[in-house]
Amino acid sequence: MKLLIFLTIFFSCSIAFSQEDPPMMMKPGRTVAPTVPKSYPDSEEFVKLFKEFYPMIKPAKSVKEQADQYFQGMSRSFAMQGIDSAEAAKAAFKNLDNKAFEKLYFDIYRRNLSAKELKKYIAFIQTPEGKHIADVWTNLQRGSSDATMYIARTLNLNLTPIRQAAREKMEKEHPQKPGQSSPPGAMRRGNVDVFDQKNAGSKDSLMNLQRQQKKIPPVKIPSDPSDK
Repeated sequence: MKLLIFLTIFFSCSIAFSQEDPPMMMKPGRTVAPTVPKSYPDSEEFVKLFKEFYPMIKPAKSVKEQADQYFQGMSRSFAMQGIDSAEAAKAAFKNLDNKAFEKLYFDIYRRNLSAKELKKYIAFIQTPEGKHIADVWTNLQRGSSDATMYIARTLNLNLTPIRQAAREKMEKEHPQKPGQSSPPGAMRRGNVDVFDQKNAGSKDSLMNLQRQQKKIPPVKIPSDPSDK
C-alpha cells in the first residue's frame, strides 16, 4: 500500500510538472535568487514540512564540495589554454551560493507537490522500503541514460566495419605521398578511433587520452571565507 502511495505521488508530480510553466533559468555566476512562486494556500505548512524533509534528500556533497570537484576537472585544460589557474580559481567561485541546492530543491518540490502530498511522501521515505528507494533513486534514474547509450553503442559497433572499409578504400584511392598530409577523413596511426570496438559508446575517450598525454597537477582551491 505504501509503495502504491509513492508511485501515485510520483505520477502526480510528473503530470503537474508537465503542466507548469518551465522554471526560470538561473544566470551562471550569480547568487540564487529566492524563488517567488504564485500564492499557495498551504505555504506555511509546506515550508515547515520541507525543513524536516530536505535533510533526508539533500545531496551528499555540499555546493562548495561539488564546485571544487567540478573545477578540478575543468582546470586540467587551463595550461593548454594559457589560463592562470590561481586567477581562474578566484573568479570561478565568485558569488557561489552555499544554499543554492536547498533553494533549488524547494522550488522543484513546491511547484509539484502540495503540503499534503509532501507529508505523505515524508511518511513513505521514513519506511524501510521508502528509505531504500530514496537511496537508490539516482541509480534508478540511470535507466534513461543507459537506454540512450545502448542505442549509440549498438549503432557505432555496427558501423565499425563500414567505417573501416571506407578508410581502406580512401587510403587505396588516395595513397599518401612522403611529406603529404593525410587525406580528408583518414585516421592517422596512433590516434584513438572513438568509434572502434574498444571505444564505441565511450563519451570521454578523447578526454582520457588528453589527460594521459599531459598530466596536470590539481589546482589549489581558495578557501571560502564564509566557512571560517
